[in-house]
Amino acid sequence: MKKVESLLIGVSVLLFIVAPYLPTSLYFLVFNNVVGPFVLLGAVLLSVGYSKVGSVALILAIGALFIEHRKRAMSILHIVANTKKEEPAAIDQIVSPPPVIPTEIHPPFDIPDESIVGYRPLENQTNDFDAVGSSINTKTDLGGVRLPEKTEQFLIEHGLAEKQSD
Repeated sequence: MKKVESLLIGVSVLLFIVAPYLPTSLYFLVFNNVVGPFVLLGAVLLSVGYSKVGSVALILAIGALFIEHRKRAMSILHIVANTKKEEPAAIDQIVSPPPVIPTEIHPPFDIPDESIVGYRPLENQTNDFDAVGSSINTKTDLGGVRLPEKTEQFLIEHGLAEKQSD
């Protein structure tokens, strides 16, 4: 085994071992910009010239780093998704207007309950529809539409195609 090959394998094994302990900011710095992945790709392509086995080990180590990066990114998204959801800004803006005269009283706004607003049909509704009338079924072919036999004859008559002999 060459010295460079053992060095590549050693670096790859070291990357596998320290991947869970590297700071998240380093992962985001390397993988969330344009230069980082190209530097890693260049390192892999450069290592191919020295050792095939070492380059495969380096590819696996970089893959482990990328998987750890995605795992941390997903955990951050999971934390953000599970935080307390605030009311939309439109709901916060619903306030009673200021009184024009001192004795004016405004009733509070009612926000509809989610159980009231629904998309399912009520008990007395069905999916049965009455026919509109008999005129709905009076569809006919348009005059400009030609059958293939008539199209061939039309093209020959107007000089746009030649008659083919069988």
